[in-house]
Amino acid sequence: MRSKHTMTAIRIARKLAPAETAMNEAAVRILHLGAEVLAARTTGEFHPIESQDTVDRIGRATTMMFTAMREMADAHGGLRRAAADRQILGFGDEVPCPDIDQDHELGGNVAAIAVAA
Repeated sequence: MRSKHTMTAIRIARKLAPAETAMNEAAVRILHLGAEVLAARTTGEFHPIESQDTVDRIGRATTMMFTAMREMADAHGGLRRAAADRQILGFGDEVPCPDIDQDHELGGNVAAIAVAA
């Protein structure tokens, strides 16, 4: 029979992954929106500086989204440390988890993401 800690780790892991995926999906949507607005300005559909306030707001929203993603990664790291302390690390993981602490210490090993316009 699994311990209460193991069962809790499984429940948290099953909620954590979809939350992280949703954040990535939201970030992609924000990036697509920004690209679309800028594309309209480059094709002549809008004046090159039209809606600059909107572009600025999308830029700030992008920054806030990336900050939220960093906070979630840090929270994930905290959960991993707690699980390691209780010797239940890996319970509930559906895919191997990267070493979040090392990635953050190295300045973030950012993978290249191609955003189709």
